[in-house]
Amino acid sequence: MTQRRMLLTNSWLGRYVLCFGVLVISHALHLSSRAQAQLPTVKHDRLGVDLLRMSDGTKLYGFALGKNEDGSIPFAVERSWLEKTHADVFARREASEVSALKQAKQLLKSRVEAWIEERSSEGEKSAGLVQHLKFELRSINFDLDEDPTAPTTMFLLMNILPADLAELKVAQMTNRHIAGIAYGKGLQDVVITPASILRRKLEEMGVDLQQEQVDLADEVPATAVTTEKQWAARQAIYEYHFREPLEYQGTGSTLFRTGEDVDMTALAGQMLAGNNADMITQLGVDLGLPEFKQFKKDPKDKSWSKKITQEAERDGFRGVLVTRLGQSITSSNVSVDVHFFVKESPGKWFELKNFKTTSNVNTQDPNRVDRIKEDPQVKKAMELVGALIPGASNRLDLALQHGAATEQALEDSKGKFMQFLSEHIEDLESPRIEISK
Repeated sequence: MTQRRMLLTNSWLGRYVLCFGVLVISHALHLSSRAQAQLPTVKHDRLGVDLLRMSDGTKLYGFALGKNEDGSIPFAVERSWLEKTHADVFARREASEVSALKQAKQLLKSRVEAWIEERSSEGEKSAGLVQHLKFELRSINFDLDEDPTAPTTMFLLMNILPADLAELKVAQMTNRHIAGIAYGKGLQDVVITPASILRRKLEEMGVDLQQEQVDLADEVPATAVTTEKQWAARQAIYEYHFREPLEYQGTGSTLFRTGEDVDMTALAGQMLAGNNADMITQLGVDLGLPEFKQFKKDPKDKSWSKKITQEAERDGFRGVLVTRLGQSITSSNVSVDVHFFVKESPGKWFELKNFKTTSNVNTQDPNRVDRIKEDPQVKKAMELVGALIPGASNRLDLALQHGAATEQALEDSKGKFMQFLSEHIEDLESPRIEISK
């Protein structure tokens, strides 16, 4: 072969090898890109995360955190997953997140300053609250003085507007719980892993899924509440804890302010004489007497709360806790509802939370019953009833069992409220307060 032909051949071979190499590299890069994009390959009902499809077709996997008053949906997405799978979306959202966080801090600052000014005039009554707010204000000012940077939390919080939302599929409650625990325990690839596999991995780690609670509040960027209703709820919760708690207890519409002096003799007399419409009416309804059919109330009726919230507002409170006993003389179950009401604006209140617990009268610890029997107030009431109703001992024994069941249900319901309270008084910004519709 001549030297010229050899050069041509080598040149052609070189170009072929070069082109083939480019194709191989290109294909490898394409495969690498696809490997990084972590889209699930199983049906959504097997996953523990929610699926949100945007109007442009982009699929996001994470957790929908309720719904804002304007119809938008706060959606928490794992940062590393979003960056790998939708790099362009991640870049845009992270940039807007930084700006939004600074605006939220500025709004929070103005709200806290106005709050401090309002309560400072009350002197000692609100001294603890004001001192705590001033401490939080210093932290807010420090954050504003720093150059804003993207949060380092596990999740990026995206606010999806109604116009950008095409579809939202929320994962099954059990699967969602498993995914939340998996994130908290540091498992990888939670987005693309079926909940059944996540469950197996967690059980192998010794995690009790029935007892383990999901706590990812610190992994979602802290932002000041964006609605007046959420801010009102935060203020009510803080003032209940740091300023002065306001509580009412009772049954039906017979509700007493905690700490008030109640005339036990007069109260028992009213009940036994038949002047207490709630008790007599409830008894007639429970027994199915036809004369009392018209008195059966709608269980959703909240008219009983109006007087209490009016009194709370009159006395300068933003929140009030109401504990109501649900008791039927013909039932072996006792229920206790703990309601927390919040003042949204003058004359307008809403129920933020309702914790309900049921306890069975026949399964009470005898020691609990005996302890209640020895209570001075209970003794006084029993003596009064015994004097007014001869042979009432059986009724009194049943009443003591009801009392023990009530006490247990009350402890459980109040415990749920205190847990909610403790989770929302550590910081003015998080965790997010969900407002029931």
